[in-house]
Amino acid sequence: MRGFVVLPKRWIVERFFAHLTRSRRLVRDFERSTG
Repeated sequence: MRGFVVLPKRWIVERFFAHLTRSRRLVRDFERSTG
């Protein structure tokens, strides 16, 4: 049960980076679509 503490932190970091890259890609697509 002790190793369970490591998982959430890493999971949060991965979710954060995934959200960051996805939002950046959305912004880039939005700028390209608006011209």
